[in-house]
Amino acid sequence: MFRIRYANIKDARTLGEIHSKSWKVAYKGIVPDEILKNITVEKR
Repeated sequence: MFRIRYANIKDARTLGEIHSKSWKVAYKGIVPDEILKNITVEKR
């Protein structure tokens, strides 16, 4: 069973990983590689 809750500061790294990886996959070939390379977990 899943439990839905609000994210908190402990979730920041995981959310950054999800966001940065999904951008790199979704926008490959659309957005220049140089821009995608600069999307990092720490920046997200």
